[in-house]
Amino acid sequence: MKLDDLPVEILADIFSLLAISSLIAVSQVARRFRAICSDEVLNPWRAPIMEALNNNTLDELATLALRSVVPRHNFIEILSLASPEFLLLRAGLSHLHSNIWNEAFSRRFLPSWRRNRAGQSSQEEFKRCLWNIWHRLSTNCSTQQAWCKYIVLHRSGLINASSAYSRNYDPLVLFETLKAQSDLSHLPTEIRLVVQFRDVRILALGALHRSTSFLVNRFAKMFLHPPGAESTEMEVDVEVDEHQEMEEGSESPGDHVTELHPVTSRESAGSITTERRRSSLFRIRSRSSSSPRRTTELHRTLSWDDRGESSRGVISSGFGLIRWLTHGERSGHQGSSASPSSPESPTSPLSPQTAATSPSSHSMKGPQGLPSVKEVRRTSTSSPYRILRHPLPILQFAKYPNFTPGDCDQRWRGSGELEEDGLVWAGPMLLTAQLTHNLPPNTPFDAASALSEGRFAPFTFEDLLAIAPWMKDKFGKKVDGLGLGI
Repeated sequence: MKLDDLPVEILADIFSLLAISSLIAVSQVARRFRAICSDEVLNPWRAPIMEALNNNTLDELATLALRSVVPRHNFIEILSLASPEFLLLRAGLSHLHSNIWNEAFSRRFLPSWRRNRAGQSSQEEFKRCLWNIWHRLSTNCSTQQAWCKYIVLHRSGLINASSAYSRNYDPLVLFETLKAQSDLSHLPTEIRLVVQFRDVRILALGALHRSTSFLVNRFAKMFLHPPGAESTEMEVDVEVDEHQEMEEGSESPGDHVTELHPVTSRESAGSITTERRRSSLFRIRSRSSSSPRRTTELHRTLSWDDRGESSRGVISSGFGLIRWLTHGERSGHQGSSASPSSPESPTSPLSPQTAATSPSSHSMKGPQGLPSVKEVRRTSTSSPYRILRHPLPILQFAKYPNFTPGDCDQRWRGSGELEEDGLVWAGPMLLTAQLTHNLPPNTPFDAASALSEGRFAPFTFEDLLAIAPWMKDKFGKKVDGLGLGI
């Protein structure tokens, strides 16, 4: 087979494994390679660009915008995730359309940071905002943002959009005053990292109290823990027999990884006519942030007669997982045991002929009422909300507002009745934004050191609805400034 005979999709996948410098060289080899590299759908540039952004090796991206072979929409990722100093001082990005700058602004910054100045281009607006952020992160100067805006969410649904002088703004001191006004000074202040973007993170300051308190703030819980979003990476849509769960379930300390381990339990090699029973074991582990891992073993036992049929039904050829587990071994037994002179030679249960003649190929159940293999394959990740894209969270909050597995997403702790150790959010909750550097992955959040850094940024009601769209119709009156708005 010649290289020209390969499909363009395969060539694009091969090109995506190259480094950017090598991919530039490949695009200059032949016209066909250049056409593949410049195609916006195949786009072999995305993988090496994302690798460079994740590894912070940005030098090879500096002159990428000057090459016409690179599809233009790749620069949205660069503008959204690269460091401010690289974009301002080293990158050549003058040949980009205004739509790319607008999209990059929506992904990188909060919506209230947009300034619609007359005669200002999209590129100038993006670079002005980026320069302000880089200036504030590099110095203690707050001239460009003299006033810092923040949100106070009350238990009645009232929202106060207030502001304070940036040099004197301390959210911890301000929240202590709010607690004293609600007679909650005896409770410790809880600081939660709601979500983090490339240059800014959202912090929530609140207090946890008994569930019987009349100061319960249900809006605070709804904001931090969206209804339906649970800290479980994998859910099983089937019910397991209670007796089987008691016999085979086990308790082990949980971690932050959900695994699906296929394990096979088989008899010794021999003729398929003498091997009467086989079993396939699937172990499904689900993780909760508060409870230990619960392991349930789902057994599948089949009895094969001389015709190769199951007393409980025949597995359809569509079960790819079972085909992967059992097809190779059963094919080997069939070839070694089936005699050419025997008219009753057993056929493989995974063959299309057997599956086509079996009326119960899609309704097989395991022993003791356990779910079939097809039902186990319906396991899915719980994602009741659309993943936020404007603005775009960092990798540690990639599934926000859904739960992102790992150590960074700690908006709520526990689940069910044990959530927050049985306590609930009470009194007002203060929401504020803070500028931050791009920290290495899996860096733990330290609330004490985070507040001591300062550099707080404006956070308005528009920003609140952008990061929590499920709260749009839940709030009551919105008041500019302090007070009840009476």
